[in-house]
Amino acid sequence: MYVVLIRPRLAPRQAIAANAGHEVFTEGDAFAVAFHGPDDALGFALDVQVGVLPLASGQLAACEGVQRVLA
Repeated sequence: MYVVLIRPRLAPRQAIAANAGHEVFTEGDAFAVAFHGPDDALGFALDVQVGVLPLASGQLAACEGVQRVLA
C-alpha cells in the first residue's frame, strides 16, 4: 500500500524541483506551488502529467504487492 500512496505525491514533488518551483503548502491531496514564471509553471504541469501517466494506464498494478491492494 505504501507504493500506491507515495507515487501520486512523488511526481509533483519531482516536477516542482525540476522547474524552479517552491511548495508553499499542502492540504489533503492539493499542492500550492509558486514558480518564477509561466514557463516554469507550464513545465511543471507537463512533467506531472508524464509522471502520473503510468498510474492512469494501469502500469502500477504490475508492481509487486500492489495487486493485493487494488484487488
